[in-house]
Amino acid sequence: KFKKQVKQFECFDRDNLTGKGCFHRNVLIVGVGEIGAKIGDLAKGLGMNIKGVDLIERCSNVEYVSLSDGLIWADVIFCALPLTEKTNNMLGRGVLRKTKNKPIFINISRGEIVSLGELGGLLDEKVLGGFACDVFSQEAELALKLKSKKEKFVLGLSQRENVIFTPHNAFNSEDALERKASLTVHSIKEFLKNKQFLKVL
Repeated sequence: KFKKQVKQFECFDRDNLTGKGCFHRNVLIVGVGEIGAKIGDLAKGLGMNIKGVDLIERCSNVEYVSLSDGLIWADVIFCALPLTEKTNNMLGRGVLRKTKNKPIFINISRGEIVSLGELGGLLDEKVLGGFACDVFSQEAELALKLKSKKEKFVLGLSQRENVIFTPHNAFNSEDALERKASLTVHSIKEFLKNKQFLKVL
């Protein structure tokens, strides 16, 4: 109810703002790579229960489960998958309808992994309690449509109280940009010296 809270501050009105706390809520992380693992650390700091779904079980402090079992268990679902042929549209309506707790779905990976249209439909069906996205399919085209006021569907979704959209901006902090620049310089030096990259994507 973040949007509603901000709006009601103008008259300091707390009516109908009662929400849910994080403590002891169940967080499912789909894609437990470096970013997914950090999400788990942050969620644990809030007293949340963590489970993960991944082909490779890298993190010893994460309990790994099947996607089906995780969806039934989850109160919050984070999508942190890389985009591949297998993950493209992986979390469609048929998959997410297996949830039981009206979870909040948060996509911070790639827009192609789940369709906004299907997420909107799951909201209408009350399968999801809400969703947030910082990533979208065909972002350059979407940006042009939004700037020219020609995009109606996404704007309509963004007006819902239980939907939050941001313009692929999660990386955009001063600290993160400094780390990115430093890693780039370090990687170039390493390649020139040893003919090897520090990280292979």
